[in-house]
Amino acid sequence: LTTSWSMIRHASSTWSIGISGCLSALVLSSVFVMNAKNLHLKVALSSLDRGLVVDEKASDGEFRNAACELAERALRRLGGSANASDVGEHIIANWTPDPDINVDPVQQIAAMLSAGNYTEGTMLSELLLSVDPDNTGLLFNLGMALSDRRKLDRAIFLLRRAIEIEPVSSDAQVALAVALERSGNTDSAIQQLLHAIELDPSNSYAHRNLAALLGRLLPPPPRRGVR
Repeated sequence: LTTSWSMIRHASSTWSIGISGCLSALVLSSVFVMNAKNLHLKVALSSLDRGLVVDEKASDGEFRNAACELAERALRRLGGSANASDVGEHIIANWTPDPDINVDPVQQIAAMLSAGNYTEGTMLSELLLSVDPDNTGLLFNLGMALSDRRKLDRAIFLLRRAIEIEPVSSDAQVALAVALERSGNTDSAIQQLLHAIELDPSNSYAHRNLAALLGRLLPPPPRRGVR
């Protein structure tokens, strides 16, 4: 499924639904970051989307260097100073947030992802999850982005975690259904969509995606003969 899966489109309204549904997590994250003088962040190299960091011909050393540069650049975009280095199988970053930051970092990251800036958005999401692993806003939006990138194993893991924390999120159920269908697990995708509708009968994304999926599976109606 492609354009029929409206849940993963880059329209701002789609992403806004995900953000507002996780408002409490965003507020907690904002307070946490605003009060921090220095944050020690890390991300496993194996969890990064290599194709977003370097081209396919790059060496392992080039990948590590580029990942460090990306982490520093992305954190500075949020505001403040940052430095990063590769240690073993991780990128370790130290970020000193600008004390004058007045926009929640998770909202900034969601805006990046909704605009298609997966390179910085996914890096920042992974880094902040290392200090705020239960932030449903980060889990949900990163999961959707990785699903778009066809990094389906990690996308499914993140979206399942978001649902564990916020089981009433109908949008997270739909996002998980999209990732499951893309991974070939159609039956589970249908069940997720039905559960999303049960949680929120007005969720248009769930209805549209379920109709698109069932429309693919059902046999076409018999053609009438020409008289």
